Amino acid sequence: MYKFLKDRNVGKALCVFVLAVVVIMPVCAFAETSSCNSVNKTITVYGKAEISVRPDVAYFPMDISTTAPIIDDAYSENMTKVENTIKKLEKLGIRREWIKVLDGQLFKAESYGAGEAAIFGVSNIVVLTIPNIDKMKPEKLKEKVFSIAQAVSRTTVTPYAASSSPGAGRINGELSKTISYYGYNPVAVFGITNYEKMDEKLLVDAIKDAKKEAEGIAKILDVKLKEMTYFYQSYPYDNSCSNTGNQSEILPEGPKSSNAKAVKLCATVNLIYSFE
Repeated sequence: MYKFLKDRNVGKALCVFVLAVVVIMPVCAFAETSSCNSVNKTITVYGKAEISVRPDVAYFPMDISTTAPIIDDAYSENMTKVENTIKKLEKLGIRREWIKVLDGQLFKAESYGAGEAAIFGVSNIVVLTIPNIDKMKPEKLKEKVFSIAQAVSRTTVTPYAASSSPGAGRINGELSKTISYYGYNPVAVFGITNYEKMDEKLLVDAIKDAKKEAEGIAKILDVKLKEMTYFYQSYPYDNSCSNTGNQSEILPEGPKSSNAKAVKLCATVNLIYSFE
């Protein structure tokens, strides 16, 4: 098998040469991701489509934690912190229905001495969701993000802060799936709510891209392309699109980005066509 890295013209010319010389088993490759096999009479191709869309929703996942020698005190104090945080957000014009409080989790705080009494902690994750941010002016959105960060900074552990609480760990674990580069967790994460319809169009475009490749190979081989015999689609939010999907528990499903201006969506397919 001959491989040609991204130079389609060289690949086509060389494939014609191979077909002319190698009569017994002519197997051709046109690019790094496309090939033809005349023994099995199949053509393997890959297709891709992607778009960049302005996000229409912002998520602010926050961890509110309290430690105390008595578990009941930790629960009580933490719920007071939660309510105080909600009041601060409401003063900023945030609606109560945009705020979701997850069930609290108990954890044991670090102990620095063998004789010290156990210190317990309670962690609640609070997720603020602001819709329709695509209708806001960029500067207005920037001000909103900053004001929210300032309002909750004294009572919550924001995603970028270090903490041993399970809430902070769960938030950082979720956000690591959405950020395109390691080591940066933003105050807000931006997403798209109507991505399902976009996914459908991207899949159609990716299949068209792959079929066009197959038709080009068939033309060079002077063969007739027949039916599709194999289809595989990778999950649309893979690393090549700088996003991941299928968020669990904290953030809704769908593509996410740390960029308030753009979220990438993509679809990649692997197709095999038969020919005669």
